[in-house]
Amino acid sequence: MNAERAPLGFTHIVLGIMKPWGMSSSTWDFTVSHLEELGLFPGRTLTRLGSTGPRGAVIFWVMGSRVALSRDLARAILVRQWPHRTEV
Repeated sequence: MNAERAPLGFTHIVLGIMKPWGMSSSTWDFTVSHLEELGLFPGRTLTRLGSTGPRGAVIFWVMGSRVALSRDLARAILVRQWPHRTEV
């Protein structure tokens, strides 16, 4: 599943990041670099906390910090649910 659809309050492990259709290679390289700086890369865990509205950013808990990502970018992150619920 993608991170945008991850159930609230559950920990998920990042499996990978898919390049959105139509994004240029240079933009994609910059985006992946920025996500890595935020701690979002395969093997890391994240918890979806909510969103800023029906069309707003999606908010995650990553490495002890809140991170807000656009819905398009959250859809590009593939995750799998961790076996237990995490309290944040």
